[in-house]
Amino acid sequence: MTSKGCAFLMDMGTGKTITTIALAGTLHHKHKITQMLVVCPKSIVDVWEQEFEKFADFPYQLAVLDGTSAKKADTIRYMIGNGLQIIVVNYESCWRLEAELTRWHPDMIVCDESSKIKNPQAKCSKALHRLGKISSYNLILTGTPITNSPLDFFSQYKFLDESIFGGSFYSFRAYYAILGGFQNHQIVGYKHLAELVEKAHSIAYRIRIDEAVDLPEFVEFRMHDLSILCHNTKILKKWYRDSLFQYILLLAVVAHINLLLFAFFHLAFYCYFSLFAYKNCISCSLCLHLHLAHIFHILKKYFTSFFLLHILVKRLIIPE
Repeated sequence: MTSKGCAFLMDMGTGKTITTIALAGTLHHKHKITQMLVVCPKSIVDVWEQEFEKFADFPYQLAVLDGTSAKKADTIRYMIGNGLQIIVVNYESCWRLEAELTRWHPDMIVCDESSKIKNPQAKCSKALHRLGKISSYNLILTGTPITNSPLDFFSQYKFLDESIFGGSFYSFRAYYAILGGFQNHQIVGYKHLAELVEKAHSIAYRIRIDEAVDLPEFVEFRMHDLSILCHNTKILKKWYRDSLFQYILLLAVVAHINLLLFAFFHLAFYCYFSLFAYKNCISCSLCLHLHLAHIFHILKKYFTSFFLLHILVKRLIIPE
């Protein structure tokens, strides 16, 4: 990196994280950084830990800040050791821990999904603007630096390098926005956009997903919800077919269990009844035989229907 800040304006799936890890490893190998702060949305905090484990080929220690404020502060204080020291924290906690992070003094700060700091008046944005001034290298990662208007660039680039667009949002807005409406305070248009884009791209690396022609086809495999997007795999197709078959048979068993219990209950009842009544009543023998014949008819009907269901499921519902 030849400048203090750099913007990786890369679409999702084009390698923002692995590129950042490679850059951090290179700077650490050249003895330019020893401490790195990653700020990201809460939902992807754990992803950074997983990606470092997968791709980092250099010594490092990584801590994800979680738990109480006191626990997070203690973690920051003890992040001193061999290898690159990395702290990962979410945006909501970052500004609350500004004092502790300032004392820790990160050499490199990464803002993942940096549109989170597009509002220059937000507490988190102001905290990262101040932290960005004490670090040696700053980096933003986003595929959508502009979500509402071209003015979204200002706060993100103030964190990166204040010399690009200056330190005053009002001066920036006056130069790039056309004001009108009520008391001339509403933005009705924009100007000097070519210059704005040129300045933004002067420290940016842009990759669009449609330009990355060599990327492999996206494959999602999540076993926890059986969401399998995999084509032409005979083993998986057989596994899915057999599992569905077993599931339907299980439903069939549950559906017939009441009938089965009813039959066995009556069988036990009449066998018990016969022990006491058979010797005293000549007609009980006939009654018992009739009841047993009825029960065996029920059992035969049950097993016949279950066997037919087995064949139907195997041959019709789940074809090869």
